[in-house]
Amino acid sequence: MDTKADGLETWTHQSHSITRWLALFGVAWAIALAVQIATPAFAGPREQAQRIYERIAGVPPSATVLDQMAAKTAAGDLTGAAAIATDATTFYSVTLKNFVTPWTNRDQTYSLH
Repeated sequence: MDTKADGLETWTHQSHSITRWLALFGVAWAIALAVQIATPAFAGPREQAQRIYERIAGVPPSATVLDQMAAKTAAGDLTGAAAIATDATTFYSVTLKNFVTPWTNRDQTYSLH
């Protein structure tokens, strides 16, 4: 059986090209993911403090609060920095409320009606 006549050789060559391309794409994707995961590790104390505050309180911190949290973050006291963020009124009125809402209704939905 002549593979060239049947077109099988061309198909095999194309499938290897696709496989190589997918492998290179997978490697590039893995590298991009690793860089994205490692990026927060290079953030300074102010950036870390701001990220912590925004995630916990749901709003950006004031300059004074950011300074307090950055000092704690620089000292390695991330729990203390997070505790400052929980003092924000938005933590209780928005973040905690949204967290608990599904537990407090029959359908366990986020509907606030």
